[in-house]
Amino acid sequence: MYIKNKDALLRLPRGGALVGALEEALSAADPYKAVASHVKRAGGALEVAGRVYSVRGRAHVVGFGKASEKMAEALVDVLGDLAAGGVVISPRGSGRLGPVEVVKGDHPVPGADTLAASRRLLEYLEGVGENVI
Repeated sequence: MYIKNKDALLRLPRGGALVGALEEALSAADPYKAVASHVKRAGGALEVAGRVYSVRGRAHVVGFGKASEKMAEALVDVLGDLAAGGVVISPRGSGRLGPVEVVKGDHPVPGADTLAASRRLLEYLEGVGENVI
């Protein structure tokens, strides 16, 4: 994350302090860091915010929203080979995060991209089946 008008802010009285505070706030709100600091892999188990969950098989990563791509990236990094796949809907674009497909959705108002991306997410979930914990 970055401050688009950083140069202009630095020219203000006390601009350096303002920019420093904004950079700290953005860093604290970083979705990748938030997930990575609360989800840990412990062998075949996952610790999420202090609670341990045993994982039988592999994990599927799904999500949607502005922060979903960065959050999914952190999950894929933490899960490693436990990540089976998934679909994440993000306004930034399409591609892959390891086994997870990133599809484009609209922001802030849902539109045709969001509809197509939602269909893709549902298709993925239907393919996973019912016996997933």
